[in-house]
Amino acid sequence: MKLTTPAVTVGVLSALVLTGCHSMTRVALPDATPPPPNAAVFAHLKAGDDIRVTMQTGEKVTFTLAEVQTEGLMAEGGRHIPFRDMAQIEKRQISWIKLGILTGILAYVAFGLYHFGP
Repeated sequence: MKLTTPAVTVGVLSALVLTGCHSMTRVALPDATPPPPNAAVFAHLKAGDDIRVTMQTGEKVTFTLAEVQTEGLMAEGGRHIPFRDMAQIEKRQISWIKLGILTGILAYVAFGLYHFGP
């Protein structure tokens, strides 16, 4: 099968759609003082999530979540990050708006290339 310019273009655009449709969404940071936060605070966080934490010092730490614990987050690799040291938590999620827009552009370009050529 020979790859044509339109096929390569559509392939490249498809790759951009898949990589460009994620956004970091802010997660509510629980109060670090006792009593421990309710488990419902963490219902939207699960092992395997891509997380970015902004520390009180301004440092940004990006990691894959291994476990949500009562006093903090455990990263894959064993690093424990206490809630009291965090200023902000963000979770990487699919942005359905970006996905819709990029998919529409991809469909428009593919249609144009198919009917009118490169």
